[in-house]
Amino acid sequence: MLLKSTIFFVLIAIALIGCINYIVPLKEKYLETKYDLFNENDSVKTEKEVSDILDSYKNIEFEKLTSSYKSFTKSEDANYINLLSDKSYKEISRNDFYKKLVGDFRIKDFVCKDMFYDTAVRNRDNKYYWLIDEKLPIAILNLQIELEKQGYNSSGFKITYGHRSPSKNELVNGARLSKHIVGQAVDIVIEDIDQDGVYTENDKNIVLEIAEKIVIGNKGGIGRYPGTRTIHLDVRGIRARWDSY
Repeated sequence: MLLKSTIFFVLIAIALIGCINYIVPLKEKYLETKYDLFNENDSVKTEKEVSDILDSYKNIEFEKLTSSYKSFTKSEDANYINLLSDKSYKEISRNDFYKKLVGDFRIKDFVCKDMFYDTAVRNRDNKYYWLIDEKLPIAILNLQIELEKQGYNSSGFKITYGHRSPSKNELVNGARLSKHIVGQAVDIVIEDIDQDGVYTENDKNIVLEIAEKIVIGNKGGIGRYPGTRTIHLDVRGIRARWDSY
């Protein structure tokens, strides 16, 4: 009887794992939990830690990306080839998605979420190409450091978009030459920054002020998007400001 029960539960477990393989959010949670169980994955609190993590991954020049990747992402299309041809991508594996890169934000929070990503989540043997400007995660780190310094919730926001391939950018109606395409931008959604128990416009204004005066300043772009919880931050190297999507 015990043997039959054991076999039954093993079969149930196999069936559940099979389902997880086809449902990306479930597979992500399973892999994230597994990664944290078997790897050191402490919060990342310094610029050196961020740099060391990024430096640990192999750089792949644009011309050496697979033709299937370039075709799927439209990276060789006339509108984008000049934008991307001199860029160097990070080659990462499925496990790397769950490595913490900034505070408790993981690499998966900064990568492009498309079918190329979904395939990598389902198949551990698939390589993934990620475009990231090191100044971007460092800007997010400095935002968290300043929030904490001022007594606010340094984790009071979520990253909704990081890198976007050209095809993903078109899908979400992003600007044609969006800084997301070159790995220089994030969109964040503000939550309870001042820790009063609810979100108010003050929470967003706190982040905007820190971004304006300390984190971004004249070195990048800030999309303010009034009436929403969303803020765009980028490290393009010159000042840019706008309000509408």
